[in-house]
Amino acid sequence: MKGFRTSEEFVDYLTSERHLSQQTARCYELDLEQFISFLQTAENSKTFSEQMFAAVGVNTIKAYIAFLKSKKYSRSSAARKLASLRTFYKFLGKRNSVNSNPAKAVHIPKPKRHQPRLLEDREAQKLLETPFTHNWLGARNKALLQTLYSTGVRVSELVALNVDDIDPANGLLYVRVNGKKERIISLERPALRTLADYIKQRNRIVEYNNNGVKALFLNRFGRRLSQRDVRRKMDKYLAAAGLDRSFSPRSLRHSFAARKLHTGCDLCTVKEMLGHQALVSTQVYMEAS
Repeated sequence: MKGFRTSEEFVDYLTSERHLSQQTARCYELDLEQFISFLQTAENSKTFSEQMFAAVGVNTIKAYIAFLKSKKYSRSSAARKLASLRTFYKFLGKRNSVNSNPAKAVHIPKPKRHQPRLLEDREAQKLLETPFTHNWLGARNKALLQTLYSTGVRVSELVALNVDDIDPANGLLYVRVNGKKERIISLERPALRTLADYIKQRNRIVEYNNNGVKALFLNRFGRRLSQRDVRRKMDKYLAAAGLDRSFSPRSLRHSFAARKLHTGCDLCTVKEMLGHQALVSTQVYMEAS
């Protein structure tokens, strides 16, 4: 807020002490400006003084959350704005401008997690059997769908795979993020078979083009397949199999996780295979399995 010294100091605190980006700090600043506007309206005041912050209590914060709800802000947006206020009052506390953090005592219930959409076993098998493998593109499509279903990798990770990330002798897949090896996943037999068949044909294409490309999954021009390409291929085969077109490549990842838990794989192992940072992200599949 121009001319408001506390706001400027808050942004400086966020960037220099909290090491947030200028863009993120600006989002905090905008949240603060909105809260100040709310306080001015509540006090029926055209001016603003910093003493207003010290006078804010838990009930004021609750009223602000109710105001956000009345303006149709989503629960996640309101929670973010509340988090901004907690950070701001923490900053004021460091300056000894306030004695307490009223935003800390207010909580917004987390929305219920949506159950992930899964393909039933029969649906998954129908999808995986749909691609014709009479040419290398069909073999590729079958291999990429089978890899998604048999490993639970993200589409971004799938298209980033290089041919040497597959260890067929030991049945392993090496998943890399930003070029670094992140995790190792055991390949199921169907995935090993389809990948072996595809890689033979892929290598002939690379040799013919003489371009030395390292990508595992190639487009028809011999270049790395894109995430959009994968989505289009799945849409095509969902339609051909007569399955719900609202399924996505992510549905195959969800199906993999639920299937692993259903067959007795422990939660921590599935967490590692999926590359989740927190166990809570994996627990959502417990009910779905």
